[in-house]
Amino acid sequence: MKDVGESLELILCDENGTKIHASCNKTYISEVGKHVRVGVWRNIDRLGVSGAGGRLRSTDHKYRLAFNGNTKITESAYRDDSMFLNLVDFKSIESGLLNPNFIIDVIGQVQDLGDLETIGCNGGKQRQKLEFTLVDIW
Repeated sequence: MKDVGESLELILCDENGTKIHASCNKTYISEVGKHVRVGVWRNIDRLGVSGAGGRLRSTDHKYRLAFNGNTKITESAYRDDSMFLNLVDFKSIESGLLNPNFIIDVIGQVQDLGDLETIGCNGGKQRQKLEFTLVDIW
């Protein structure tokens, strides 16, 4: 079964800055890609809703969304240029006080960029790995 598990994972945000994880399986990626762009506001209706869980989560929202064949995406009159990032400085990360189960927003400068390596993972899958040092610029 080739391409099993392929999906598009997104973090969507409303006008209040509330973020929620959304996913789109391979069947709908092309259609969603026509309408959903970074920084462009859209009205999105008829999505699947389920509880968010797992060890690593992209947002702290208790729900997650799933695009499906009934999802309707239309233009929105709302405009806002904010990227709604919640940047965290490196000292806060190093302090250990942040919840390690949630992905955080950081900006840094890449240094010591290594070579792209192909490594074996669980189940015999091959993945690509790129090691680098991220230096705080904030």
